[in-house]
Amino acid sequence: MNQINDSAGHEAGDIVLKEIGKIISDNMRNVDVIGRFAEDKFVLLMPETPMDGAEILLGRLHEQIGDISVAKVESVSVSSGLSEWSGSGDDTMENILERARAALHEAKETGNNCLVTSPTPASTA
Repeated sequence: MNQINDSAGHEAGDIVLKEIGKIISDNMRNVDVIGRFAEDKFVLLMPETPMDGAEILLGRLHEQIGDISVAKVESVSVSSGLSEWSGSGDDTMENILERARAALHEAKETGNNCLVTSPTPASTA
């Protein structure tokens, strides 16, 4: 988002964020929870969704976000980090989010429009 804000202005960046939010919302189920986690980060909670289903959804989101067209914005891409609950009562939301953050960091280091899946710890339940 910093590149968009710097090259096209904050108004264009705001439009892109709204478009991304709409795309995410349009692709989620009623039971899913969407939240804006930070400046340009969203968290998607998808209960009862297997990892491969989440990967398919994120692939679709990446494609649709790549199609966003906003004046003065050359292109839009997204990096995603994916994590799932291990099934263990000891696996806290903080742990899940930390794994997602680490996967997101790896995705950003890898390059634009990248999805990295965090390994799920073995369940001890």
